[in-house]
Amino acid sequence: MHNEEITVIDNFLPPDYFKRVQEFVLGPLFDWYYLEDLTFLVPRDAQTDDQSLKTFGYWHLFVRNGVWRKDAELLGEMFEMTAALRPEIDEVVKSRADMLTNNGPSRMLPPHTDSDDRHTASIFYLADSDGETVLYNERYEGTGPTPETLTERTRVAPRANRIVIFDGYYVHTGHSPGRNSRRVLINTNFSQK
Repeated sequence: MHNEEITVIDNFLPPDYFKRVQEFVLGPLFDWYYLEDLTFLVPRDAQTDDQSLKTFGYWHLFVRNGVWRKDAELLGEMFEMTAALRPEIDEVVKSRADMLTNNGPSRMLPPHTDSDDRHTASIFYLADSDGETVLYNERYEGTGPTPETLTERTRVAPRANRIVIFDGYYVHTGHSPGRNSRRVLINTNFSQK
């Protein structure tokens, strides 16, 4: 699927490269770090038990503020392939692996954008799961729409080796898995030229 600002591609990486990335991230030696709020929207001391259940997960940082960790080198080819599809992409600003685990019925995370700065976002799924990504019609450009005014634009189901690329100002959200054990993805933000 491709429209003017949202691109969804299945079988994005060549099979051998995808297998290397998947085995690395989903393997037993990969370091995951617990976060009470993967969206960073609710300060830890302000969370209710219900909010904590909705937003907790695990992450692993590959790139932050343009600085690459050593283990991000494996993802370089994927970043280049993504940039080749979108001429506005300049460089990787942030990239992280996210994992939501099943803790009962699927729950929607708070709608958000990943940055206040102009950027292109990508979500690359490492395994089939439930827990769709929802992109809304509304954009955040300094001030944002309220959750009550959001209108759904499209839903993207997590499928292994699928990528969704979109203008990072579009408000979006994800869901925790309710049928599968985990939902694992690599979320990358690129600065724009």
